[in-house]
Amino acid sequence: MTGATTNRRITTSIVAGLALVALIVHLLTIHRYGYFRDELYYIACARHLDFGYVDLAPLSAFLLRIELILFGSSLFALRIFPALASALTIVLTGILTRELGGRTWAIALACTSMLGSLFFLAVGNSYSPNVYEPLFWTGAIYLLCRIINGAPSRTWIWFGVVVGFGIQNKHSMVFFGVAIALATLLTPERRHLAQKWIWLGGLIALVIALPNIIWQIDRGWPTWVLLHGIAKSNKNVVLSPWEFFFQQITLMNPATFPVWFGGLIWLLVSHEGRRYRVIAFTYLTAFTEFVVMHGKNYYLAPAYPMLFAAGGVAFEGIFALRFRWLKPAIAFLVVASAAVFAPVVLPILSPEKLLLYARDSFRGPANGNVAYCGITPTLCRPIRLGGDGALGRAGLRQLACE
Repeated sequence: MTGATTNRRITTSIVAGLALVALIVHLLTIHRYGYFRDELYYIACARHLDFGYVDLAPLSAFLLRIELILFGSSLFALRIFPALASALTIVLTGILTRELGGRTWAIALACTSMLGSLFFLAVGNSYSPNVYEPLFWTGAIYLLCRIINGAPSRTWIWFGVVVGFGIQNKHSMVFFGVAIALATLLTPERRHLAQKWIWLGGLIALVIALPNIIWQIDRGWPTWVLLHGIAKSNKNVVLSPWEFFFQQITLMNPATFPVWFGGLIWLLVSHEGRRYRVIAFTYLTAFTEFVVMHGKNYYLAPAYPMLFAAGGVAFEGIFALRFRWLKPAIAFLVVASAAVFAPVVLPILSPEKLLLYARDSFRGPANGNVAYCGITPTLCRPIRLGGDGALGRAGLRQLACE
């Protein structure tokens, strides 16, 4: 009992420490580069609250309204909630890792992978619904794992609450919910379909999402019309399954690939991991959904905390006796690579120094002109430098995203 208590204290300290590091990193950088243009739109939505918007579910606007009331609309104040949400995502990843059976090294590796994930570093530095999305996706998977591990069947009620508010935050939660449902059918967890609690949870999710559904129906499903129009306009780049997969590696940080992909394999083939195979099937189903629908490469990003958790458990078990040095080595590699890429996804450097850093670190054509394209949506337009690395007249404006 004493040993278990000590281990829990150690892991709690690790999770809290890494979450605090993430929070500090964001608080030190969120005031730079000015407002991202989408943030101005979100502020406008927060000042005109409704049960829905053409391209936005209402919850993030409601939360932003609270933030504006509490802290004001300064750049730093606007991004306090995203910084907190990023830290909480790391905490939730650690809790999920523990639920999967992970101990000290598993939790440390999973949370370090989250901390070093380039996409989550970038998303936590500006306001958008994307920053809350991993909380809902990971929260739903955590509750599902609790049910698998013997939690009372009424836990499905809380699962429905999380899914319902997840839909109110971003409609992509619907696709993740469908992925969970289909994955459940492929695993022994389908036995819960014979019980009332899972259906009650689904009803609760529907009731929570109902105000937005009514808003959509009353206005002729404007969100669907918008998405259909975008699909017809060829605005989004159509990626093949392999292109979509390889861009996942880039988005998350290539150094984290062994962790999340190893977690996926562990869930599919290992004796211990097969208990939670529903996670792997959920990921693969969601992956297929977004590829078939030609979704943007970052639509699947909220699914990776659950794979980081599984990967941490996998590495802890595989290297428990042999090659134990690999566990700290991978954690170090994740942190080191995140430090190298940090100026690309966080506003650490001035725009001029950022462009020089991009030119020197990711070299372009031999003539000295480089086209730099950031890893995340916040830095997605090409920026051209002269041979001397000078910022062109339109360069600074091109830091904005399309």
